[in-house]
Amino acid sequence: MLGTQNMKERIDRKIAERALSSNNKSSAMTAIKAASPFLRLISRNTIQNAERGKLPFKGSDLRIKAITEKALDGGGLEEFEIVQLLQIDPYSDEASYIRRAAWLLAHRASDGIAEIHAQIGIDGSSCPRNCEFCSFAACNGLRSSKLEMSKDEIIGYARAYDQAGVNLLYLMATANYDFDQFCEIGASVREVIRPDLPLVANIDDFSDGQALKLKTSGFDAIYHAVRMGEGIITQIAPETRLQTIYHAKNAGLTLSSGVEPIGLEHTPEEIAKSIKQQISLEPIATGPALRIGVPGTRFEKDRPTSRVDWCFITAVYRLALGLDFRLCGNTYLTADSGSNYSCAEVGTNPRDAATRTGKTPGIGHGVDECRIGLEAFGWKIRSGPSEGWRIE
Repeated sequence: MLGTQNMKERIDRKIAERALSSNNKSSAMTAIKAASPFLRLISRNTIQNAERGKLPFKGSDLRIKAITEKALDGGGLEEFEIVQLLQIDPYSDEASYIRRAAWLLAHRASDGIAEIHAQIGIDGSSCPRNCEFCSFAACNGLRSSKLEMSKDEIIGYARAYDQAGVNLLYLMATANYDFDQFCEIGASVREVIRPDLPLVANIDDFSDGQALKLKTSGFDAIYHAVRMGEGIITQIAPETRLQTIYHAKNAGLTLSSGVEPIGLEHTPEEIAKSIKQQISLEPIATGPALRIGVPGTRFEKDRPTSRVDWCFITAVYRLALGLDFRLCGNTYLTADSGSNYSCAEVGTNPRDAATRTGKTPGIGHGVDECRIGLEAFGWKIRSGPSEGWRIE
């Protein structure tokens, strides 16, 4: 039975990839929806109910209905309420109700506008921070030689992403990458992209003075998070991660963050605590991310969290955020559950050990896939740079 299911998933994926590589946009949307009957049902019901202005409840747990209705008022949720939502079966009628509600609330928070962000992973060298889930971690021994993109490559990808119309651009580097060199690269990228396109640094922890240098080099924001298991499965203290965020904010840099990487061992209480911490830091963009069992890491053989779990956690996260936060998610795969931004990627990636992540060496396919995936679930894509990131 398992073999049959895996075969179906492979066939679905091939159908979707074939459609995405074509110019037939409607076929691509159909393929994405066809690949998951559960998501297709939720999306269809969500859109129909949104058009009718109704949100029927078919579950039996009226406590969940009450918490969800409170969230739909837009004021967010208390930590104990988030826990109660996360405790229910993600395949239940109550979970379907939560996902529909999250989709509606997300549309209200963003006027139905989704965004496509892009990230360039500029190096893949062995990293001394030893986050055990990461392909870069020195303790995993997956990156034996120094690997860096050339400055010309980085600038070329930045130009291409800018021309593709992405709404925001990340530059990501390991803790092994020289900070001054990263700032120099950032300044060069800033010169070739739209002046109002947000530029975000995803790098190691840094000081107050380094935060100011990031700002003067042309960066508008950072991606930084206190990860699940920080200080236990990483060699970074949670306080260090938080201090870096405060340094960034003091320097006038805004924040992108998230609850990650989530594994099956993480309890509703742990996830809810992390969600509330993220909200308190007032990020411009935030959302949950699952842990990937990268071959060669200690998590290689762990059963991954399911796509349905991911959608459900995203939906609860969206309800917890209320209307004060515009961007939630990080992938079009949860776009029917309250996620309204997706990130195309090129270069190295902590979630795989390849020298170039993704299905193609370029970036066009990734941006197109994000766009088609978001539009397939009723989102309109922002035209122009993302808003709210720059503090003058």
